[in-house]
Amino acid sequence: MVLAHARFDVRDQWAIHAEEIKMIKRFLMDEQGLELSEYAVAAALVALATVAAFSMLSSKIATRITTLGNYIP
Repeated sequence: MVLAHARFDVRDQWAIHAEEIKMIKRFLMDEQGLELSEYAVAAALVALATVAAFSMLSSKIATRITTLGNYIP
């Protein structure tokens, strides 16, 4: 039994590479993914600012709660 082998020509390789290059160019030109990354960066900055604010205010809040607790009989 003879198996038929598909010929894979150099021109086929270049065609595949050209299609891959086109796909990469389309991906890089797509701005929709960029919008998502901008939202992710903004969310990370808001989270970081929130953590920093609570870290700086934690001792003051604890002091106020203790002071209020001392007024309650």
